[in-house]
Amino acid sequence: MAKKLKFKNANKSAFYATVRSRVDQYFDENNLSTHANGAMWFKAIFFLTALTGLYLTILLGNLSGPVLILLSVLLGMTGAFVGFNICHDAIHKAFSANRKVNAVFSFVFNLIGASPYVWNICHNIVH
Repeated sequence: MAKKLKFKNANKSAFYATVRSRVDQYFDENNLSTHANGAMWFKAIFFLTALTGLYLTILLGNLSGPVLILLSVLLGMTGAFVGFNICHDAIHKAFSANRKVNAVFSFVFNLIGASPYVWNICHNIVH
């Protein structure tokens, strides 16, 4: 007979509460924001521009097969970076204090072939 997996409610876990408290305290003591700083914004703009540039170059450029393969690999790596760094933080509502900014960056997940809805269920709720 299969046994159903159960996870502890993170809100009731003493470990979670302790870690959360210490992290919040660290940010307060060091006067740090829990949202993206200037470096993260630069990174986001840089990689979103790179993603767009690579995509348009692949579509519109008259390039040889090997060059297209290289650009496709770079596009995939850039897309993964955007998804795991920028969109991930936005879906957690951690990229910006502004909900609309987080929603825009969450939508980018759709453009790279992922679903923020499915990610939210699999990553945030199931955790």
